[in-house]
Amino acid sequence: MTKQKIKAVILAVFFSTLISSCTRTDYVTVNSQYPGDVELWKHTFSKNDPFIIPDKMPSAMVLPHHDICTFQQNSFYNAVSSKGQPSVVVLVSPDHFESGKKEIVAPKPNVRFLTTEKDVPIEHKILRKLEQSDLAQAVDFEDEAWIQEHGVFIHMPFIHHYFPKAKVIPLILKPLANDSEFESFKKLAEFLDRELPPDALFVASVDFSHYQIPEITELHDQVSLNTLANFESPRDIEIDSPESIYTLMEYCRLRNATTPVLINRTCTHDFIPEEFVESTSHQYWTFYTEDAKTQIEEYFKTVEQSGQRYQTGDYSDKNFTLVIGGSGDTGAGFRTKWEWDRYRTSTDIGEQNLYYLAGKEARFLMGFDAYIFDPEPGTVHTHSAHGTTLRVTSLDADQINETNKIPLPDSKSGPQIEILVLNYSDGNYSRLQEMVDDATKKYDIIVNRDTRGIVGAKAFIGGVENIQEIIDNLKDDGVKICGFALIASQEPDTVDLGILKAADGQKAEGNILVVNWKDGIPYKHTFEYKSDNEIPPAIHQAGFPY
Repeated sequence: MTKQKIKAVILAVFFSTLISSCTRTDYVTVNSQYPGDVELWKHTFSKNDPFIIPDKMPSAMVLPHHDICTFQQNSFYNAVSSKGQPSVVVLVSPDHFESGKKEIVAPKPNVRFLTTEKDVPIEHKILRKLEQSDLAQAVDFEDEAWIQEHGVFIHMPFIHHYFPKAKVIPLILKPLANDSEFESFKKLAEFLDRELPPDALFVASVDFSHYQIPEITELHDQVSLNTLANFESPRDIEIDSPESIYTLMEYCRLRNATTPVLINRTCTHDFIPEEFVESTSHQYWTFYTEDAKTQIEEYFKTVEQSGQRYQTGDYSDKNFTLVIGGSGDTGAGFRTKWEWDRYRTSTDIGEQNLYYLAGKEARFLMGFDAYIFDPEPGTVHTHSAHGTTLRVTSLDADQINETNKIPLPDSKSGPQIEILVLNYSDGNYSRLQEMVDDATKKYDIIVNRDTRGIVGAKAFIGGVENIQEIIDNLKDDGVKICGFALIASQEPDTVDLGILKAADGQKAEGNILVVNWKDGIPYKHTFEYKSDNEIPPAIHQAGFPY
């Protein structure tokens, strides 16, 4: 074969390969919300004014993928786009349908994300580096997994419209991750910090409290808000992707973007104001480097005149939320988190007894700072979160008398929240009433409970003398979100908790008490239950129990 013929063959193969690659037919197409409806998306982009945000480009942001708040998503992206144009956007979402085989899922090169304006360009160069990094064993490259992943495709039209020159790195993270998988997320943050340009934007697509009536939604959101604001571990808060928030936090630490600003809050109840609507909540955050201090201060002066549900910048309220149960031996004791017994295989007696009470995916009980059910007499439990410390002292009431009196905490040096649990074996609360009355001056809450589950428990909550003054000075909308306000009292209050785990032949009936300390005020709410047996049923919420 002559040199000319060899050259001709090589050129023919080259152009054949080029044409083949340009006309490949193995694409997996991922459509956005309302595919092909050009006019609807034009209307969406022009519908709402941008949110008011600090006059600086954030390093990262959190916003929902819930389609009920499309216009709020638009307002957020619109606002951020006016502060800067990133060259790369990282979009991290929960793997809702657990489509991936590993803890991190990335798109294959044949995945196309479509919008009504244009295909979204993917940053494959950095994804190839991810595939070749020490994280490779934790990354699964998929194509079909993206078709139904609304945590990603919901955002693509906004990202492409408001950041038209940006390339996108979409990633979905395994839910209910374990310790070793969280280590992979930490390494992912380190990889992104190392490989991304300085102008990159990290977007966490996360919905907050799920499947609850508005009262519980607000309680969960208070804990989540304080966790993000104080850069605490998000692993136990009630959101659909602690993994995404954890990765964002680790990334922000590496980039010194540890100044968060809550821009707005919404929930389903805002759009469907019904008492028992199944509510999902949403928080909109931006994260800045320390040099944004002046812009953030100016932002707070401006946003105060708007309708946004922002949060004051110092997060000084440091609220702490806890759950208190009634009489009986549940085996749940004192806890600082509640996990979902997904396949009902747990050997934990407390989780077995309170399985129904925990609600759908255990989300009624998830996301609180502490749980007081039946702490062992003679124990003291402490727990700190959001700059607040709780101390729970549990005593055997049978051993208390005129000689061995109820110990009183030192209010000057003690924790900020003091709770006393008195455990009676006979339900005769009156025999210690005088001592209890004296102790209420030192303890924030005292619980009298019958360990047998025969006599209903009672909780005594102290009053707040200057409550009206404190409420009048509140600067944020936190006391009333999603159409609900927790109730605080100036005078001491008694709550009938009833029986949580009844003795044989008895029935569980009573109230779950939830208390949220905010700005020094104990706000409270009770959730009633009534069972046909000794085990408590699910709290009535959004059309349940189950």
